[in-house]
Amino acid sequence: MPSEVGRFSGWNSSTYAAEFLSAFGGRTEYPAKALCALGDAIERAGSLETAAVASALRSTSLVEFFTSSISFNADGQMEGMDFPVVQYPPGAASLGLRYEVVFDAKEQENVSFPTPRWKLRKCANEGNCTAGNGTCRADGRCSCLPGRSGDLCEAVEESSAWDRVKVKVIAALASGLIAFCLCACLVYVRLRRRRRHLKGIIRPTAERMPGAARARVISAMGLPDGRYHVFLSHVWSSGQDQAKALKGQLQRYVQNISPFLDVDNLDDTARLEEHIGNSEAVIVLLTGSTAVADGAPASDYMRSLPPLILLLETDPSHGGVPLDVHRAECPDELREHVFAAPLVTWHRLRPFQMCSMKLLIVELLRAWKAAGADQPIFLPGDLLRSPPPPLATKRSLHVYFSRDNAGAAAVAAGIAEASGQQLRSTDDPAQARAACAFLLYLNGATFAAGERAEALGREVHEALEGDRPFVLVHERRDGDAGAATFDDIIAATPAALREAGIYRPIATPLHGGPHADVSYRLILERIDAACGSGGGGVGGILSDALNLTEKLTGLDLDDDGHVGSEQSAREAKGAKSTITVAK
Repeated sequence: MPSEVGRFSGWNSSTYAAEFLSAFGGRTEYPAKALCALGDAIERAGSLETAAVASALRSTSLVEFFTSSISFNADGQMEGMDFPVVQYPPGAASLGLRYEVVFDAKEQENVSFPTPRWKLRKCANEGNCTAGNGTCRADGRCSCLPGRSGDLCEAVEESSAWDRVKVKVIAALASGLIAFCLCACLVYVRLRRRRRHLKGIIRPTAERMPGAARARVISAMGLPDGRYHVFLSHVWSSGQDQAKALKGQLQRYVQNISPFLDVDNLDDTARLEEHIGNSEAVIVLLTGSTAVADGAPASDYMRSLPPLILLLETDPSHGGVPLDVHRAECPDELREHVFAAPLVTWHRLRPFQMCSMKLLIVELLRAWKAAGADQPIFLPGDLLRSPPPPLATKRSLHVYFSRDNAGAAAVAAGIAEASGQQLRSTDDPAQARAACAFLLYLNGATFAAGERAEALGREVHEALEGDRPFVLVHERRDGDAGAATFDDIIAATPAALREAGIYRPIATPLHGGPHADVSYRLILERIDAACGSGGGGVGGILSDALNLTEKLTGLDLDDDGHVGSEQSAREAKGAKSTITVAK
């Protein structure tokens, strides 16, 4: 290994080995290259800001003791690592070898991957488990074969009567387990047959209703060899990981689909346009800078391409930038054609991502001119497949929201509509304690300077001191004038509220468009949890027992402002949603 003194670390290989041994013990490993490169970049940037450090990393040219130079190419890949790969080969001890150097692909059969732990390698290399009477474990000790014992499996054991009994017991248990599994399989098969029989007699409501369509699994049409159902177009520097993940998602949810991804399917860059032309659709991942370089295809050629579908990354930490930025960077002669394509926004949270996948699959069906693009699609794990929660509670109200929390009333109305008119809410402070939870709507104006923000802060602080549950809703809808990042909202929040734990519960993002239904469903689940297991709300037998005890004793045992239930869950089940606004 190179032994010169590193420019950043000030160590050579021997110094590093000694320092590593002193700090951690055992053989040295080389995580130092990443730490040295990062430390050098931070010092040169003179800042811990992400953009500044990233810029410094791109211009790195660092000489260290473990390599002649560390640098990165235009794609962000590391260059200049020139030390050899060494490994203890199998049977090295018997051959009198210590290690061998692995240089080229011809020697790949001698490489063990993943690399075993040091203790396991030491045990195997030194032949500790005598003459094949045991195997080396990960901790370097020997796991002896039956009839052998000792640290090195050198001792021969004589079987005892107790050992023979244990063998018989184990055999009996194994036979019993096999018999149990066979019986379970038979019962399962009979239940499946019974279920199919019942389905044939009582068909789902969707089948009985005229014009209704059941959700279905999507299967791509057959294609000749050399053609693809969709071409995944992305920017390498900011969209490579997303494109790989998207390909996996498409293959999981669309049967028989054949997506084209350059890292998997491109064998010759000169054939790239040919592969695009051999695709039934093109998904363009909008991440980072997607400016079209000089020499881009002419607009006539763009119009001859397969149908485009735009997929917009929304997370800035994964290359997401606003759509207007992508639109501005697109050449004038291409802009109208490119942005006339359907757009799907891509979210990171699983429930929203499932919604994005459904929208994307629908657009693919339209691009393929497949029948039934307007029919429901089945995706496992889709939150909206099940009806909204019943919101059972012994309290007279589900949520309270402050009249000083601008926008909260509109959010409560949206929640009520999504709940099937189950939600009962109010902004009357006199009824606040009758609600299961405090609904707090968060946007750029929630805690901005002003009298309303101060009044809201006092209400929230009082509710926190009373241990009342909160349901937080974070405004994320595009075009909303009050939309703000959560970091900005936290920064504007009074310190007293932050210290009191206002942000202990996780805020639910309120997205617009098709993702709004997912947002409201998640909010309903938070409210249902607060009413069913928190905020004094209890359900089922425990709720009935508590109501009866309050009525018999005349005491408000759960401190909800009422003796007994003012409106039971059964009475509320068929009632309309109400939003009480104080005058």
